[in-house]
Amino acid sequence: MDIIQVVQELYRLRIDCGLETYQGSGVTAWVVNERNSRVEKQFHIDDLETAAEWLLTEASRQREPSNSLEHDPHVHALLAELANSYRKDPKKVSPGQRDNRLQASEN
Repeated sequence: MDIIQVVQELYRLRIDCGLETYQGSGVTAWVVNERNSRVEKQFHIDDLETAAEWLLTEASRQREPSNSLEHDPHVHALLAELANSYRKDPKKVSPGQRDNRLQASEN
């Protein structure tokens, strides 16, 4: 794929990306990752084919499920630990008890 086709495909997939040109610096290709920050790399102006390959590779890497917190085993372990940790059962309070507590806190 050429660079235009790559940008069109990523746009279709709803992945923000782009190219910027700077005289003397060449081309900067960038992709927005899932944390909404840019990942970018510079290429020589004659190296647009490599830039296209990088955009595709980086976009797919940024969107891999393993990069997401929901697939992070450490997050799952922490959630499991929290779910199994000791918690006090909620104490049931009658409306009369609640009113008594409210009156006591106002005094």
